[in-house]
Amino acid sequence: MSSSLLDSALEYSRRGWPVFPLVPRGKTPLVAGGFHKATTDETEIRKWWGKWPDANIGVPAGAATFCVVDIDPDKGGEDSLVALREEHGSIPETLRQITGSGGVHYCFKPHEKVSNSESKIAPGIDTRGNDKGYIVVAPSVHKTGNVYQWENPESLLADLPAWLVPSTGGGQTFPGFPLAWTDNTDQVEMRARQYLRQCEPAVQGSGGHRALLWACTAMVGGFELDAATALRVLVDEFNPRCVPPWGMNRATQYREFP
Repeated sequence: MSSSLLDSALEYSRRGWPVFPLVPRGKTPLVAGGFHKATTDETEIRKWWGKWPDANIGVPAGAATFCVVDIDPDKGGEDSLVALREEHGSIPETLRQITGSGGVHYCFKPHEKVSNSESKIAPGIDTRGNDKGYIVVAPSVHKTGNVYQWENPESLLADLPAWLVPSTGGGQTFPGFPLAWTDNTDQVEMRARQYLRQCEPAVQGSGGHRALLWACTAMVGGFELDAATALRVLVDEFNPRCVPPWGMNRATQYREFP
């Protein structure tokens, strides 16, 4: 494993991608300055991996490499991507990496409007780029023991579709889940209601499916409400602000509720 990590780091550098070492089975930089110290200098790379032979490999996302669309299944990213594809069509063939957590990194040509973002495109879809961040790359090892793998290592970088460029002001945003938890179910429901009041409503024709998906994901996946409670809270706090509201007396709409 150790020689594979060093060899891979050197291979990336020869490709023109600067690299830097991360803690084994982690994402934290081992060098002061983090990704800002990434380099293609083979002497420095051999020095780093000589000191930390099991170090994971980090690659900055930016002008010298790529921009990244990160699909996080734990935050609903897979469902979001399905909905986006139904609306906009397929993603062009481009370099893809399966992450250690089971997500996907779609790597595209650098894009000046793509920096770091979390769920600005849709719930569970993040971005990295514009020399503001980095990703872990194969054959690094995730904390679970899973290995990062390039799915199509020979593929070229495609142009980023316009519908995957995060909104830059005035667009839809998705507030993060609160971190404070309690065993008191009444308090959890109260916090869930407060959270929904911060969320932008679902507006048909303006990304409404994404707003609805995020609200549902927050209730069930974030606050861990049971289905009946989640539906009641959504109907009370979210639905009245949607355009149009769901027709709860129409069986077809009710059955389609997530």
